Amino acid sequence: MGKPRITAETQVLLCAVSASFLTPFIGSAITVALPAIGRHYAMNALSLSWVALSYMIASAVFLVPFGRLADIHGKERFFFAGIVISTIASALCTAAWSGPSLIALRFVQGVGAAMIFATSTALLTSAYPVSQHGRVLGINTASIFIGLSAGPVAGGLLTGAFGWRSVFVPMALIGCLTAVIGSTLLKSRGNTRADATFDHAGALVYALGAAGLIAGFSFVARGSGLLLAAAGALAMGLFVLREAFARRPLLGIKRYAGNVVFVLSNATAFLHYSATSASTFFLSLYLQYIYGYAPKEAGALLMIQPAVMAGISPFTGALSDRIQPRFLASAGLLVTACGLGTAGFLEARSPLIHLVLSLCCIGVGVGLFSSPNTNAVMSAVDRHDYGVASALLGSMRLFGQAASVAFAASVIALHAGSGSISSASYPGFVTAMQLTLRILSAACVLGAVMSLTCGNVVRGAGPTSPFARSPGPPGRRGPDRTPTSQPTWNDRAEFNSASVTKATDRWRERSDDGLGLEPVAPADARKETIASKEFRAGSPGWPAAPWSSPAAGDDDGLTGANDAIRVPVGRGFRAAAG
Repeated sequence: MGKPRITAETQVLLCAVSASFLTPFIGSAITVALPAIGRHYAMNALSLSWVALSYMIASAVFLVPFGRLADIHGKERFFFAGIVISTIASALCTAAWSGPSLIALRFVQGVGAAMIFATSTALLTSAYPVSQHGRVLGINTASIFIGLSAGPVAGGLLTGAFGWRSVFVPMALIGCLTAVIGSTLLKSRGNTRADATFDHAGALVYALGAAGLIAGFSFVARGSGLLLAAAGALAMGLFVLREAFARRPLLGIKRYAGNVVFVLSNATAFLHYSATSASTFFLSLYLQYIYGYAPKEAGALLMIQPAVMAGISPFTGALSDRIQPRFLASAGLLVTACGLGTAGFLEARSPLIHLVLSLCCIGVGVGLFSSPNTNAVMSAVDRHDYGVASALLGSMRLFGQAASVAFAASVIALHAGSGSISSASYPGFVTAMQLTLRILSAACVLGAVMSLTCGNVVRGAGPTSPFARSPGPPGRRGPDRTPTSQPTWNDRAEFNSASVTKATDRWRERSDDGLGLEPVAPADARKETIASKEFRAGSPGWPAAPWSSPAAGDDDGLTGANDAIRVPVGRGFRAAAG
């Protein structure tokens, strides 16, 4: 009895899940270790903030350009490169010799993370058929939430037992394991698209805008932060203008403008991440300042939310394969709105169960929303655009998180002052938290309406797994020519219309040889009618072979694609007057 064989699809799933776990794990774990890092290098608060900010800026700057490059040169290659870069940078972080060196290495980590963010979701949707997208995306989303849950706990334990450098060791070890699992598969796949181009100038403008927005949001309480955010917004405006008029744009905004499902699903993702990130920020401070909990105790209590999210995501992801994702995503936004609204009524002396119920409600809402919304985004684009779609969705998360924290900091400064939070400013802090969470709850309701009205995801066969053997021409059968999935209406329409065109050209050539045939060129509307008719009458598999019989009842006076190929003098031709 042979050893159990791991399929190529399973290898992709293992690699994607491992990478999706690592990136939030290291981000949340390093937050716990920041005080120890500051003491070790004698860094002030501003310098210490760059340990986390450099990672976020690098991810935001390179995410979309890497998504486009991955679509051109192969998602597998960029994913593998991201794993290697992140692993090496994590190993070097354990030996960082100064504060600036650690900040620089964290920036390199962010570059690797951008490669992973831009390709992990794209790899999964490329490797699995459309009917399984929700299931695998749900598993992948659960791994993200598990990383968020385990990060603070592991970071605190490792920092307390072995020092802050040990926080980077799990990232290096798991990264090495992921690279080994995926090396033979991922390095050998991924074809370069010779017809695609990359807009270097557009990528530079986008990078400047992303860096300005993230840095500006992070320091919004200062005058420099507002200037940076304004400069970033201006650069993003220039980027949009360039996208509208460039011959070879980076994203092709005009191409996506009419894709309502894609646009609104990304917009609701931005709103959702904005709402949930600010709630975590506020509730963490609330537990420490109002309840007097230590950071470890507050972190352990806040783990309730990602734990609930991780438990629900696989089921909602699989469910989104059976019903339209917009219904689940809208329900998730409404449940999140309820949780935020409940938390918005927390007082200085509210019972702890009030907070726990709010966290559970938010966790259920996020679990309902994340996987189905990701499924909707990835199902709304062609497989050649999976990298860009995955990168844009990741950008919505990063910009939403940064914008929410900036908004929360601004409201706190307005009600509790711009100085450090003290007992005298506790009432103002509670007022700011209540106001912000209620506003974000209303934003989630708006997002639910947007998600509900975005339209249905078109259910079709979609792309087949790239690891399956390629099918041959329609109608042919053989060891390497068995179709791996049912073609969509567009596949059949393109095939049949192309057959009509080729047949017409062929008869035109024969008429030049004196066969006495005068071709009657079919109009575009006529072609579409032919393709539609054959789709209705055809079998559920590939279109009929060119030499097969016409469909029963073919008496409408039109020449189908198969008729034109089968009969030299068909109804689409008439004898020339002679």
